[in-house]
Amino acid sequence: MKKILSLILVLIMICSALVSCGDSETPEGMKSATLPGEPFVLYVPENFVLNTESGISSAYLNAVDSSVTVTARYYTPSEGSSLTLESFMNTCADSYAMRLESFRKTSNVAGETLGGEDARRLEYIFTKDGKTYTAIQRTAEFGGDFVSLNIYTTGDAYELYGEYITAVLENFKLVEKDGSTDLLVTDKKTPEGMRIASSDIVEYRLYVPKNWVCNPNSGVSEAYHPETKANVTLTSFSPNDEVKGKTLAEYCDYCVSQYEKTVNGFEVVEKVSGDIKAAQKDTISLTFTSEYDGVLYKTRQVMFYAGEYNLYYTITYTALVEDFDTHLDDLRTMISAFCFR
Repeated sequence: MKKILSLILVLIMICSALVSCGDSETPEGMKSATLPGEPFVLYVPENFVLNTESGISSAYLNAVDSSVTVTARYYTPSEGSSLTLESFMNTCADSYAMRLESFRKTSNVAGETLGGEDARRLEYIFTKDGKTYTAIQRTAEFGGDFVSLNIYTTGDAYELYGEYITAVLENFKLVEKDGSTDLLVTDKKTPEGMRIASSDIVEYRLYVPKNWVCNPNSGVSEAYHPETKANVTLTSFSPNDEVKGKTLAEYCDYCVSQYEKTVNGFEVVEKVSGDIKAAQKDTISLTFTSEYDGVLYKTRQVMFYAGEYNLYYTITYTALVEDFDTHLDDLRTMISAFCFR
């Protein structure tokens, strides 16, 4: 089963008003930034912005001259692989050296821990969009997977946010992939062959095909395909002063202007109005590509406005470029099935 190894797709959270709900095990002052089905739990401070709609467990904190981004991912070696933790980290370093501008490795050592397991630490520096990043990757072997926690900083973030970074490291948990995060929930209105991917506390129903993985109790309306890891999320946004009174087309243009500033390798593929309706609402579909660490991703965002709630809604579908077309029929089915309760 393929796993998308890395993605820092910082889609500005202008269209996000939903955050993950906590549970009884969530550390005080923190929240989960973890996608369903992961062999870990990534906790981040409450003032971090969740970026799980990018298709990877991640969050970030931006200031004027510094930033912190944390991501977590796992890689499952193929059956019979002789890959060791050391050779895996060497492979990662070689890959970064080829793909990242001004890459410089500063350490690759054993003797660390991650989630209570022995781990290695890879540190390196690189440049992106004129900014210098310091990266620390801690990786442990757990349950047959290589699990990595990555911390990327710019400026004097370590001095400013060292307490936050320490909290992320200390509260990172490794868990068994027992499938408990995949809950099959339906109601009387669920279309045949579909399941509910949104919680009971929101004003809408997001239905996804039964073969997609989701947990409506997570507090985030999202699902992913178990083989390709293509990801679908639904977010809502209450207009602020910058977008208040804008038409749907103007709102879409505003989103594009933000992505051009923040998304690496952002390039619009197409923008289509009225090709499909969501809950009888007119939509605009924005398709674009992005790149991180030499890997190309393709995203389609379907945006619409509900005047009765004064909210913009965005259904975001992200996949590897080569997998993008595979799930477009599923995406249209999800949009057509979407409804307000």
